[in-house]
Order: sequence, then structure tokens, then C-alpha cells
Amino acid sequence: MAHLLEIETFPIVVNARGEWSHGGKPLHPRVEKLFRESVRVNADGSYRIELGRNQSDIEVADVAFFVTSLELALDERGELQRVELTLSDGSREALNPSTLMQSSDNVFYCAIERDSFLVPCRLERAPYHELALFTEIQEEGPVLRMSGSAFGISSFERAPKRLSGA
Repeated sequence: MAHLLEIETFPIVVNARGEWSHGGKPLHPRVEKLFRESVRVNADGSYRIELGRNQSDIEVADVAFFVTSLELALDERGELQRVELTLSDGSREALNPSTLMQSSDNVFYCAIERDSFLVPCRLERAPYHELALFTEIQEEGPVLRMSGSAFGISSFERAPKRLSGA
């Protein structure tokens, strides 16, 4: 009896450090860049890559988006006024300090808007340390001081949240 060729399909995975793999093997850097720029949020809050008419679900160990760098705007007293984020998908946007979260293992996250959802975005190590310099611990928990206000840093929630009215 003839055997048909069996093609195994492996999941595309983003690990907690933001590294992409397929079948346990790292993706080529150019493919990884293309995939990072093509992440979309499914209606159920899971993630997919969308390239033209082609779509493929991805497995996300922690989050699908990462803050790769920060640009801090300080006033003449050295106080934080604004934070510009550079994200793993290549976009840049202002930090909404009210979306800051911290996990139980002290990793900072913020939320960004994508596909009618607020999705968590993990700060990589260097951006975390830059932003941590402007935080302080108070009785109610960590606080970021920015633009003359104090923003409490809430506990991390992994699930994307649908924006109201979307």
C-alpha cells in the first residue's frame, strides 16, 4: 500500500522574551520582523499573523507585543513629562500611564490599542529599568510619577480587553 506524504504543521510561537519560533526552531530575522509587524487580535482575544489574505494563529507564551525602547521627555527639574514607546511591531506611540501593570515577578507591562482591544505589552529589560527610575513604592503599591500626577501600577492581567463601543 502506498503511503501518502504527511506534512506536519507546527505552531508559530512567541515566547515570553519575544522570540519567535516554528517547530521549535528560531525564525529567520527577516521573517520574524515581518511576523511581528503582522500580529492581529482575534475576536476571542487570541492572536494571529495576517499577511494579505493569509492568516495563521500563533501561540503566545506571555504577550504578543513588546516595548523595545523608550524616549523620555523630562522637564527642567528632571521630572518625567511624557514617554514615547517603540513597539515590537515597529510602531511608536505615547505611553498611557494609567495602563501600567506589574506582574508577580516584577515585570512591567502597559496596554496598547490594537484591533478594538486593549492588549498587554511587555517592557523589555532596558525600557523597564529606564521607567523604573521614575517609580516609587507607596503603601498602596508602586506608583509612576509623570506630568505632575501619580499613576498607580496595577496587577498584571494577560487577557486583552475589548474596548467599549467596539
